[in-house]
Amino acid sequence: MQKGKLLVVDDDKPIRDTLIEIIQTFGYEVDGAEDGEKALEFIHDKKYDAVMADMTMPKMSGLELLKRIKSIDESIPVVIITGFPSIDIAIDAMKQGASDFITKPFRLEVIEHTIKRIMEARSLQLENTRLYAEINQKKTIERLNTQLNEKVKELSALYKISETMNQQDNNELLFKTLVNLSSELTNAGKISFMLYDKENQELLIKTARGLSNNIVKSSIVKSGESISGKVAQRKKPICVLKSDLIEGAKVPEGFEHIKASFLSVPIIINDEMFGVLNLTDKLDSSDFSKNDEFLILTLAQKAAIKIENNALYESLYANLLDTLKSLVTIIEAKDLYTQQHSARVTAYALKFAEEMKCSEEDLEILAFAGYLHDIGKIGISDSILTKSGKLTPSEYEAIKLHPVIGDHIVEPLGLLQTEREIIKYHHERPDGKGYPEGLMGEEIPRLARIMAVADAFDAMTSTRSYRQALELDFAVEELKRYSGKMFDLEVVKAALSYINQMGNVVTRVG
Repeated sequence: MQKGKLLVVDDDKPIRDTLIEIIQTFGYEVDGAEDGEKALEFIHDKKYDAVMADMTMPKMSGLELLKRIKSIDESIPVVIITGFPSIDIAIDAMKQGASDFITKPFRLEVIEHTIKRIMEARSLQLENTRLYAEINQKKTIERLNTQLNEKVKELSALYKISETMNQQDNNELLFKTLVNLSSELTNAGKISFMLYDKENQELLIKTARGLSNNIVKSSIVKSGESISGKVAQRKKPICVLKSDLIEGAKVPEGFEHIKASFLSVPIIINDEMFGVLNLTDKLDSSDFSKNDEFLILTLAQKAAIKIENNALYESLYANLLDTLKSLVTIIEAKDLYTQQHSARVTAYALKFAEEMKCSEEDLEILAFAGYLHDIGKIGISDSILTKSGKLTPSEYEAIKLHPVIGDHIVEPLGLLQTEREIIKYHHERPDGKGYPEGLMGEEIPRLARIMAVADAFDAMTSTRSYRQALELDFAVEELKRYSGKMFDLEVVKAALSYINQMGNVVTRVG
């Protein structure tokens, strides 16, 4: 049995056909139109319960079509579809009379939920129309304004959820943001996010707000136990209201101990349990509303998408790093004397940076770019790289090209500017006699200055094709001698501090 008839309007046929098929699976009859003019022909000939229209179309925009539809039949709910969501677009669409809006790419649950809401709203609107003659016009306007304000609040909350989640590239920070945003959206006093351990089938609190440290550290919930455990087992949300808990009311089985309204929702990734978000103790002692539940479910869905995307990015990042490290290994394998050079230089650079109190972000950048600082040598002739004697002037000029070659190699990979600067400028000198650009002093990026000292220190204390490793004392004196000229003064000071703590260095081949 058909639930109703909808019209989908989109000039992109694949998207239009996909949306039609999705809506048909929910039990609705659906027609499709490629533009606004065709849609108006359909509306004149047939009766529709709702229209879903793309914002950007040739001949007639979604908002213009919305105005035309409302002039024909104001009761028809119209949902605006957009691939470029913003709060301004949403508010403008609502002011023009739109019932809701959805964003591309589509998610099945969002489409189903939206259609259900607008169909319910249509029934309410038709009922209001029948009662319109019996009610005071001023009160009607006030009610509609209240509804609009509530809808704007809801849209603002949804926009904030989307924007906040999109900004979380670190899952540890995402979990904390998830808890804090849940409190802000619902006014809940106690919130916990629990990670699901699939192997042991249990939940453990990852981060929380309003709970004691003892509870956070000791809380382990088996799948199927308590509210959060049942949510993990069923993969469905549970909302317990105060009205369910008062004496004589029907209390959900297993929840008799609950004293306040409680909302618990699952976070599911690829149909697998990932975690559970629990909220209770609203600060105003009220129940969690349907709108609270809707917002938290939306937040959980957005968090799941972002967590999955972060994991994918981290995997791609790791693969990229492994590939680049393999290139460096190929370079170093050509010469026994430079094997593991990049790893040692990176280790030294990190130690010097720690002495300089560099940020965690700077340390991560050094750890990544340090392995790649000599990647440009892949473009230098082997006869030059492995030459045992002194380089000729032309050979030295060729060697000086490797920072620029390295920068060109990594340019298409989307590295951070600071990462590329280390690769390109680690042979610059404070006195301006370095290469490739002859930068001076603080013109040289700080992390590149750190890498330069680490690179030189390892070169001096390692056996090379043209000489044995130098004594530690000699290397230290060289750093002091060329401090402020070849090497940055601040970095040398940090390097000497670390070397002093390190003690004797065992010279090595490779």
